Order: sequence, then C-alpha cells, then structure tokens
Amino acid sequence: MRTLSREQVEKLRKTYPTGCLVELILMDDVQAPPIGTKGRVRG
Repeated sequence: MRTLSREQVEKLRKTYPTGCLVELILMDDVQAPPIGTKGRVRG
C-alpha cells in the first residue's frame, strides 16, 4: 500500500466531496465488493 502526500489527499477531497456518489470500477482485493457497487463519500 502506498502513502499519499497532503497535496494528493486535498486534490481527492476536492474531486470527490462529501456526499458525492461513486461507483466501484476495479479493486484488487479478494474481499472487495462486487464491481458496480455504488456508494456516497462520507468524508
């Protein structure tokens, strides 16, 4: 797992603000939810 810089985190927060709807496209994890799972950013 890689670590993000403060600048990268701030950019992500601006791109995906609290309440934003997101959809899972790809997750490399054996326990990942199914592709297409949707959810809201909680902050």
